[in-house]
Amino acid sequence: MQRKLTPRELEVLGLTARGMTSKEIAVHLGISPRTADVHRTHLIRKLGFRNRVEAVRYALSVGILSSQQTDVAIL
Repeated sequence: MQRKLTPRELEVLGLTARGMTSKEIAVHLGISPRTADVHRTHLIRKLGFRNRVEAVRYALSVGILSSQQTDVAIL
């Protein structure tokens, strides 16, 4: 059974789906790159995925990220 994602895990999922690296996510959220990796690892495990690609597909399918947002440049 899937476990609910924390608000931070949802943030990391959305930023991952936008193509951000752990370092970019860390700077954006004010956390360490290792913490960003831990959040991503936890959300992937909670949702039963094998990798980031499956997590991004999930984000698109449930509306966490629209296909238009993937084209937005991250500053």
